[in-house]
Amino acid sequence: MLSFKLYNVDVEGTSLWDESQTVETNNGIFNAKLGSVVELTVPFDETYWLGITVESDGTELSPRIELSPSAYSIMAKTVEDESITTEKLA
Repeated sequence: MLSFKLYNVDVEGTSLWDESQTVETNNGIFNAKLGSVVELTVPFDETYWLGITVESDGTELSPRIELSPSAYSIMAKTVEDESITTEKLA
């Protein structure tokens, strides 16, 4: 069991979102789809860090992982049709 938490700070702070998942590992590598258990409700309008805790240990791994801009592409679906014009791009 792994626990995932999102923070808006790289150390300490209070988590803004969290969920736990049972995942399979292969030589320490795992795949987890965040938000598949608890809906991701953070607005992705600032930098976030991902904290991961292995349930058997109980201590969050360090350092936290800073999310890259690709995680913020989810915001693209909030852009209204035809709201981006050539003038706005210039």
